[in-house]
Amino acid sequence: APHEPQVGETIALHVDARDRRALVASSAQHGSFFLYRYKQTALAVDVVIFHEAESGPEVLLIRRKFDPFQGSWAFCGGFVDLELDETPEDAAIRELKEETNVDAVLAGTEGAANAPVIEQVITKGNAQRDPRGYTVSIVFVAKVPSRELRQRAGDDAAEVRAPRESRLLPTRSASRS
Repeated sequence: APHEPQVGETIALHVDARDRRALVASSAQHGSFFLYRYKQTALAVDVVIFHEAESGPEVLLIRRKFDPFQGSWAFCGGFVDLELDETPEDAAIRELKEETNVDAVLAGTEGAANAPVIEQVITKGNAQRDPRGYTVSIVFVAKVPSRELRQRAGDDAAEVRAPRESRLLPTRSASRS
């Protein structure tokens, strides 16, 4: 019979970085351990921030302070803290606050009429998105009125702004009918 690990038992496990199979404790109370045959997946949130500027709608981005992709422009976001039983919605609100200093609430909740709101729009997964491993990202949209915009970078964001490339341009041309 295969050996079943016991609570408190030291377990030696080699994890191949390319394979990333994981031994996890399902419950400290029950002492259950499982070796998943599936690769680990990271759960992240991205927040696309829309802001109405004098020149028209803009998408605010953060410049990444750390690797991977240090110095690159990105949507606000980060990993869901599963150790704290954080929900994706709470993670999106936390990341928005940490990286841009914007306090937001979920659309349709109390306070949504007077604060920037976020709402979930899509979920995407991709093995090549992040060099740290397969990541599933839940994407939210934040609508931030000018009065709430502070644009103060924090946490792992070096800068917050709407780079020229992110401006939303009209799709109609004067030469088209």
